Amino acid sequence: MDEIRFSYEITKEDYAESNALICRKVKYPASTKWLMPILGVLILSLLYFDREPDGSLDRLALGLFPLGLLFVYWGLQYHLPRPVAKRHYAATALANHQFEACISKLGILVRGSESEWKYNWSAILLAEESEKVFALYTGLQVFIFAKRHLTRDQIEALRNLISAQPAFPGGSMPKY
Repeated sequence: MDEIRFSYEITKEDYAESNALICRKVKYPASTKWLMPILGVLILSLLYFDREPDGSLDRLALGLFPLGLLFVYWGLQYHLPRPVAKRHYAATALANHQFEACISKLGILVRGSESEWKYNWSAILLAEESEKVFALYTGLQVFIFAKRHLTRDQIEALRNLISAQPAFPGGSMPKY
């Protein structure tokens, strides 16, 4: 198959699945991934360890409590990409939008109602596959192709096109 053409939409589940796939492979700095929740836990522990001589809670510890919660919340977002993506789906305005995809040896062309995106394969940094979706990541954008919109032949052709590319800088996809 020289060219794969199909129409599709991106549901909240597709969006969450693809974000989880990409986040699993993208290497966040350890400071981003771990420093915030650890710092948050340390701040929260002040409530337990920093007491006034009479045993009451220290005002500084109480004042820093919301900051500690915020740090834990921000840090956990890197560890829980699926629920975060589901929560942010509404802001993407992807719901109820149809897209047309044309995938070939040259690259990817996707048309929406308002715009279109065209990328050569060399622009794709990461290609991932799950049981439900293909996710292609450019560093700026994630292309999400749910398998329910593709025939078996199209799925196999897309796998062949992806595997025919030189190694993606971010890694290649697992085979299902």
